[in-house]
Amino acid sequence: MMRSLTLIAVLICFAVPAFADGMTASQVYKASEPSIMVLTVKSKDGNTYTGTGFVAIKDGLAVTAWHVVHDAVSVTAKFSDGQEFEVPGLVDNDPKRDIALIKVKEFGRTPLVLSQTTPDVGDKAFVIGAPEGLDFTVSDGLVSQIRQQNGVNYYQFSSPASHGNSGGPVLNDIGEVIGVVSFQYTEGQNLNFAVPSTYVLGLDGTLPTQPWSGVKDNGVPGQSGGGAAQTLSNDELDPKLAKDIALSLDTSNLMYFYFDQVVGTRFGFLEGPGADSYKLRQELGAARTDLQSVTSTDPLRSSVLASLRTAMDHLYNQVDNYILAVEYKGKHDVWDPDYETNYKREAALVEMPEDQQIQTLLQSQRFRDAAPALSSFYGPRSYNSGLRCPFRYPTFVTVVVPGFPADEMALRMGDTLRSVDDEVVTSVYDFNDKLNSHRGKKVKITVSRDGKDKSWNTKVPQE
Repeated sequence: MMRSLTLIAVLICFAVPAFADGMTASQVYKASEPSIMVLTVKSKDGNTYTGTGFVAIKDGLAVTAWHVVHDAVSVTAKFSDGQEFEVPGLVDNDPKRDIALIKVKEFGRTPLVLSQTTPDVGDKAFVIGAPEGLDFTVSDGLVSQIRQQNGVNYYQFSSPASHGNSGGPVLNDIGEVIGVVSFQYTEGQNLNFAVPSTYVLGLDGTLPTQPWSGVKDNGVPGQSGGGAAQTLSNDELDPKLAKDIALSLDTSNLMYFYFDQVVGTRFGFLEGPGADSYKLRQELGAARTDLQSVTSTDPLRSSVLASLRTAMDHLYNQVDNYILAVEYKGKHDVWDPDYETNYKREAALVEMPEDQQIQTLLQSQRFRDAAPALSSFYGPRSYNSGLRCPFRYPTFVTVVVPGFPADEMALRMGDTLRSVDDEVVTSVYDFNDKLNSHRGKKVKITVSRDGKDKSWNTKVPQE
């Protein structure tokens, strides 16, 4: 028998005083309730339903579940003190992870704090929302288990939740939002699920507000949604392909560096994975969603699209497992081998479009204009030093290929290229060109290493 799946998203984040022995349900409620809102949504099909949201990131922004607002024509928000207002629209969303940022009026509400660490199974979990329309109801329970489905992590929790809790916060006993309730199994008792609050950190609160009439319905988890894919001309599609190929290469280079320097050495980041990694995960998620919404009648571009869709899935999971590994290390001071195994498995599965396909795409001017660095990366090279630098950080060394000239010349991962014979280096391609003009000769290399400039004289090998 198939289990029925009921969406009931809940989101979480808030700032409150610290309690050494943990807060009671009453204390959690009093600290967070002023920043939580009940949402009344009118949908395109004429129905009206209730969800929950909460102020997060900054005053004027709130988090809710994407499935609560995905087909809205209007949204009204109400706080527990009676203040009520129209929600003007959507700021950002992540359909796969069922979260959304919405624009709200600024009332000086304190944003709830989004936890950046993974809870332990057995930790307390509090939920505040509007189950079956009963406004501002609090319930408590435990984090029952941590699970993964279709590349998304979920916190299973036992706190009672129903329709109307969707989009509201799940809180820990120090008053931080740990996850977003996303769905429940109805053929059981208190089998509820929330997406981690760290996913919210990948949403972009600086984007312009989209009125509900202009919001594209990309569907919700468990539904087809989104309509048929849009067929694009080559000139329309090529800029997307160029940017996504560049993003894929950047991710591979950066995650190779991060994993080697952080997870591989068991050293770890004491302050978490870093904002850039959350942003990278969000970029990959957005690109993956976009790639699923377009198609092409051109055989070459159809093949590249298929390769990129697969690559984006595995790259997203790589970054996600890296973030989870560092969060786990920071909390428990040990590495969880499962995250490392998952990371390596995903890395082994990444397959980019073939070089010859990209060489052919480079014949499109729009493709070259969208990501000009790809022309240098895939074009003819007079000299290959064996360095890899991300397109977004064109002088930051993430990979030094063993046995290549850069390796022989004592460059290291983590170096930032500064100059060759006091001539400023602007990118790894510029660096290669400078080495090409000094083959077999001695040069002075200057890099930034460990926060200090370092120079040395070395001979440029003949390739």
